[in-house]
Amino acid sequence: MLHKPIKQGSYIFCCLLFLIFVAGLSSCEFESDDLNYVHVEKPEDQIQLGIDLAGVNPTELIYIYNQTYFTYSLFTDNRVILARQFYLDGVPIETDQYAEGVHLNIPDNQIHDLKLVIALRSGTGSLADKAMYEMYTGEFTFKIKAIPYYNDVSLNISQTTDANNNLKLEWDKPSDFEVDTYRIYNGYSTHGELLATITDQNKTYFVDPDYAYGYKSYTIVANVKNSFDIIVENHFYVSYTAMTENHFDINRIALNTTSLKWNNPNPFPCKYVLTYGYEEKEIALKDGANEAIITVGDFPIWSNPFSLYILPQSADIKNYKQYSSVAGNNSDKRFSALSFDYNFKEKKVHGLNFNALNSYDLQKDQVM
Repeated sequence: MLHKPIKQGSYIFCCLLFLIFVAGLSSCEFESDDLNYVHVEKPEDQIQLGIDLAGVNPTELIYIYNQTYFTYSLFTDNRVILARQFYLDGVPIETDQYAEGVHLNIPDNQIHDLKLVIALRSGTGSLADKAMYEMYTGEFTFKIKAIPYYNDVSLNISQTTDANNNLKLEWDKPSDFEVDTYRIYNGYSTHGELLATITDQNKTYFVDPDYAYGYKSYTIVANVKNSFDIIVENHFYVSYTAMTENHFDINRIALNTTSLKWNNPNPFPCKYVLTYGYEEKEIALKDGANEAIITVGDFPIWSNPFSLYILPQSADIKNYKQYSSVAGNNSDKRFSALSFDYNFKEKKVHGLNFNALNSYDLQKDQVM
């Protein structure tokens, strides 16, 4: 809260008015006693006036939305407010005499001067005070700067990796306002888990060692310094390479044993849990392993599903189903018997398998 001394504005005027009043009564005759006399104290030269801006520091640059209602609370030492007036860059703006607030519409992001001038009754009980000619006057001046209300400020978030290949989110330091804190949330809103709070406005990055694979989004919130709870909120989706069947190499290496290898194209540190078969048998693999040996039935196997769960290295193996996975199917390779014959006279090739008879015309270079 800001306190300022304000000066008494018209005590001399009050005295002059009183002398004129006394002169006008000098020709009148009346009886009186001491009870008819009231001693009026001279007003103080100045009083303390305070203002509160809901926790915002009035002496520093104040950030507001470009369309906002600027609220305040005055502390007037129990004196009645006679008038109040706001000025924006020296120009009077519409001021509600009965509300502690003013509507502002700032079209740009430049720094502006906002001034509040107020007048208070002196409270002395004099004729001038009762006629509202005797008053204290004071003013407050603030520096303000506007931020777009629709929050279209971009932090320009990007992703990279740190020295340990952990996911690293980076963003630009805002140039149009100062930041009090950054907050990083898991998910596409501020209702998700709060992952970090950064109090250094020059630290514009966040490392997540708990990301390994799959879809994930983040919300980064910049809390604007010395403002009425203004935030800039941006969202980000992690970019990753989805694993497909091309990233797996599956081979039967013994009568009832199959080797399942994979190549994860993503750089993030991780560990794996493999489930296979319709019974979803589990295999927890050591860090860095990219191969699992599984037991299979007799040849041929037509369908043996599996799921490869990809976990951060810090994850609890018991909770593997909370993480992203890649689904696949293990089956033995299938071959069909195929017979060929050649018709020299008609220059045709005939092929026969279990499903169809196909003929190829060599002269016309087409399948018949």
